[in-house]
Amino acid sequence: MSGAATADSIPVPDVERRVFRASIGLGIALAASALVLGLVSGTRVLVFDGAFGSIGILVSWVSLKVSAAVAQGPTKRFPFGLQALTPLIVVVQGVASAATILYAAFDAVIVITNGGKPVDAGLVAVYSAASTIASFVFVWWINRHARVSDLVGAEAIAWRSGAIRGLVMTIGALAAVVLATLSFTVILDYIDPILVLVSCALVAPPPWRLLRYGVLELLEAAPEPTIAARIDEVIAEVGGRFGLGESVVRSAKLGGRLYVEATFLVGAGTWSVDDEDSVRRAIIDGLRSTGLDLWATIEITADPELLY
Repeated sequence: MSGAATADSIPVPDVERRVFRASIGLGIALAASALVLGLVSGTRVLVFDGAFGSIGILVSWVSLKVSAAVAQGPTKRFPFGLQALTPLIVVVQGVASAATILYAAFDAVIVITNGGKPVDAGLVAVYSAASTIASFVFVWWINRHARVSDLVGAEAIAWRSGAIRGLVMTIGALAAVVLATLSFTVILDYIDPILVLVSCALVAPPPWRLLRYGVLELLEAAPEPTIAARIDEVIAEVGGRFGLGESVVRSAKLGGRLYVEATFLVGAGTWSVDDEDSVRRAIIDGLRSTGLDLWATIEITADPELLY
């Protein structure tokens, strides 16, 4: 037997739309500036930044559409809703980001082996400083909503990576300017590909985390430790309160939904449907604090063979 409950929280679709629209607007401004400056000056690190940002814009737009689709809830065609779209788009974001990083790193290595290429370090410093400031401000703003959904959380990770990447680019470019004033001009031939490689190294971990998260959820893995611990705590508390016997609990998180299936073993002829409802309601109430859309399936059986 099952029951469903949605935790009281900020309307997720509204928050997601606000975050993604702001992200798309800022992303377009930064990516366009980087691409134009990079292509005109022949600066690879700016082209990489613009290309990486363009992927982020596309993913933000798709995430906006996914948010709307998930908000529709269960339909006749999709009786369990479209929650799987959330980890799916996170996987797509991870794959696209990883592919861009690999291409940029390979290109940077080619430039270094070919003897480098002169670059205007001052231009890189000015752009990256402006980009860093804008990104950090946006990260500060988006973090107020990062716990609302996994899509918004992934967006926060992407912008945080961009802010850190921009900071390193700024420091590297300023260092190159200082070295150039000290007559170490040869460094300018390699500063561009070096900054690209450093940027690639800095942004490599987040795509891996996104891929891992998305794949695990699509494979219906157990939820993260904090949520799993809360489930165990609630099941133990409810079991003790109602004097229930041995239990088997299975749980999985898919997007913004938490699936919990708990089966308890009791003595024959000792429980009624009303008693089962009381247990089910207690577990649902106990898990409201997760902030997730809870789909709870609670079963009470007197047959040990049906426990597993």
